[in-house]
Amino acid sequence: VFAMHRLRRLTGHVCCNTQTDNLQHGSLSTAAVASTTATGPMAGIRVVDLSSVISGPWAASFLADQGADVIKIEDPKSPDLTRGLGPNPGSGMAAMFVSTNRGKRSMTLDLQQPQGLELLKKLVRQSDVVVMNYRPGVAKKLGCDYAALSAVNPDIIVMTISGFGPSGPYADLKVYDQVVQDPGPQREPKCL
Repeated sequence: VFAMHRLRRLTGHVCCNTQTDNLQHGSLSTAAVASTTATGPMAGIRVVDLSSVISGPWAASFLADQGADVIKIEDPKSPDLTRGLGPNPGSGMAAMFVSTNRGKRSMTLDLQQPQGLELLKKLVRQSDVVVMNYRPGVAKKLGCDYAALSAVNPDIIVMTISGFGPSGPYADLKVYDQVVQDPGPQREPKCL
């Protein structure tokens, strides 16, 4: 119990209940979470992290390391896969998840529901950057692509990451480390 409490304190995770969160009232506290004295070149910058697994969460964790207020958003029906990878998987705070989500706040939002998407847009209105690593077309289908987000915050910076880029024969494939390491000149990538 002590180790888990210490782990949660060190990683700065705070779970928000969307039923009572201040977002429903149109405001979100700007107080830093991992440290009340956030410093570094990104201090004062708010980042919404819609990504999962490694590439996006790792990129967003570097922003948190530099002082940004990073808020990780997970789907309540399908949380980040890395919650169950590595040591301590049963807790939902496995080593892989903790290392790529350190220093972030977290909350769950179901972006397939109108209320979840509206809460995301309220959060984006008060943010500077959004990080996502959906396959091409998924963000648009969910209603959280650059066009939709910039409509609520024209100054928002949206960073998208995809394994094979936005177009081409492999664009729609899910990409994990084993997939991109294996394809040689004679091989076609395969989704695992």
